[in-house]
Amino acid sequence: MLFRNDLGLKYAIQDLYLTNGNPNIYDILSNINTLSPIYFTTSYNRITNKFTFTRIYTQTTDYYDMYIKPYNSGKFLGLSNDVEFLVSFSGSECTYSINIITVKSLCIGISGDISFRYNNMESSNNIGVYKPSDLILVKYVNVNKNELISYENIDGGDSFRFNLGNRDRIKYFILSVYDQDGNTIQDMADYFMHIQFIIREKNETKVLSKKVIEYNRDNYIILGYIFDIRNKCVVIFYLSYNISWEQSVKQTFNSA
Repeated sequence: MLFRNDLGLKYAIQDLYLTNGNPNIYDILSNINTLSPIYFTTSYNRITNKFTFTRIYTQTTDYYDMYIKPYNSGKFLGLSNDVEFLVSFSGSECTYSINIITVKSLCIGISGDISFRYNNMESSNNIGVYKPSDLILVKYVNVNKNELISYENIDGGDSFRFNLGNRDRIKYFILSVYDQDGNTIQDMADYFMHIQFIIREKNETKVLSKKVIEYNRDNYIILGYIFDIRNKCVVIFYLSYNISWEQSVKQTFNSA
């Protein structure tokens, strides 16, 4: 919130902070009226789903015009972030309908030098929107304000078990929390997440089988070569034996 003097120059700035949580529209309404009782009042119209801000702070030459300028709560107030909104004594209705549930689901993604074998979310090309390529968890926000959002895996399923694509070396990884539209939640509170890496011995059955096949093939080639040499030796011996026998027979007949 800021004030400008009668010359249009900034004169004073007052920071007001909404309470963090998961509030409904009436929680926001009560929160605003608690923060600004001397500056303006706020009312809510259920039909239009809009706030009306009415100035009650006395107008002077220094405090001439009063503006609401949201930093990151524009959707909660029905206004645009970083845009000055004039609050009049007759009442100023907000620009847009109220959108209290800005975060409808929590998404947790992982990045770094770790990657899944099959990426299940592509990186967004939108400027200012960050999405890790690998998605770990999506949790719908269905709890009351200030209650714990949890996933307990009661059924013991393995829906969130992933097969890593790069298993040789993992130096670091980054967990990021963002909403359903891929916007990083900058003011995310502390959270607990258990991540377990299961390392199994490499299955070398196929490699060993291939080596055994190659070894047996080489053995068969060597054995075949040995049998071929043996067969040749037998043939040579048989031929030489027949020649010697024929010569001895001839000599016997000649003697007779």
